[in-house]
Amino acid sequence: QKQMLELKERQDTDRKEKGGRDNDKIEVDAVKQKGRLQRTKSNKRLKQMKTSRDESLKDDIVQGQEEMIQSKTYELKASVQDVNAKEQNVTSEFLEENDLRKSLLHKECRNPSTIKKMKELGGAIIGLDRFTIATKKDFAVQTSLGDRRLVWCRVPKAGCSTWVEILLTLWGRKGLQENSNLHTQIFAHARERRKLTEKMLSLLKNNYEENAERKQTISMMTSREPLARLYSCYRNKIPDSKIKVKGVNTNKETPTFEKFLYVISKQKPGKMDSHWQPISMLCNPCTYDYDFLMRTETLERDSIAVLDQIGVENFPIPRRNRGTYLTDENQEESSKPAAITYYEEVDVETLRRLRDIYYLDFILFGYDINPLLKLIERKEKKSAQ
Repeated sequence: QKQMLELKERQDTDRKEKGGRDNDKIEVDAVKQKGRLQRTKSNKRLKQMKTSRDESLKDDIVQGQEEMIQSKTYELKASVQDVNAKEQNVTSEFLEENDLRKSLLHKECRNPSTIKKMKELGGAIIGLDRFTIATKKDFAVQTSLGDRRLVWCRVPKAGCSTWVEILLTLWGRKGLQENSNLHTQIFAHARERRKLTEKMLSLLKNNYEENAERKQTISMMTSREPLARLYSCYRNKIPDSKIKVKGVNTNKETPTFEKFLYVISKQKPGKMDSHWQPISMLCNPCTYDYDFLMRTETLERDSIAVLDQIGVENFPIPRRNRGTYLTDENQEESSKPAAITYYEEVDVETLRRLRDIYYLDFILFGYDINPLLKLIERKEKKSAQ
């Protein structure tokens, strides 16, 4: 009996100890569960915070992109407005100057001394292929030219290549050989329009009655300072014999500028090569009333303005034949060497003949002939000593 009581006590003790351990385990498990819950909540909060930050950052990025797009759009609009404003200024500036050029031309064409000089030089036969006639069907781009015709007198060494490329680009070179010479393409086009050219030139005559057909015709030509044009012609055509001139580059002697001028100054103006023939003979501005008188010296500005007048906007002017010598119209005027500096070694007799041949180009187009006259005077005094 005593043993049974001891056994019972031990069993009771064991049950208490086991119950205590179970309670401890329960408490531990409860603590662990609480910790897991807290970590879960903490992780959830962290995830929510991260999501919130990501969304906030995303919103900031989107907002930044939208602001950047708006800023770029504003800048683009401002740039377009600025370009349009500049083009308008360029056009108005040219048109104002064009009126002055035409006024001077018309005045000199009526001047008795100018008329006398024209008779002395004699007239040149106007080559019909010298004129390019463009009609509505020629233009591959949409312009406001409409049913109007464009008449252009091509003058070699006076922005000619630039305008050949402009017109061929506007035409999309339609029906023309892509790889052939630009000037060959224009001449081929001109030969196809001989009858139309005759008709258009008759409309441009100053004594021709103004009518609706004349009003539908836009005409233009380009001039260039005579001494600069001559030097440019020599520099680009003579040393490498692109144009052969007897007594200059047809033998083994060095084709000097002085020799070139000496030979051409003895040629009859009406029979000269078109590259150095006087512009007054090539385009005959006292007979034909051109709407626009462009100048090589301001060719880019003038071309933009004329294109604007025929309905072509934002057209990139081709950069052709632009060197670092006196005829580069992109240089500041003060940085250009004066054309007369290339004539210091030319003999006085040649200078006198050049003065007479190109006198009308100086006078009609408003170029200063005084540097040439002073050079002649200086050489005459030196030879008289």
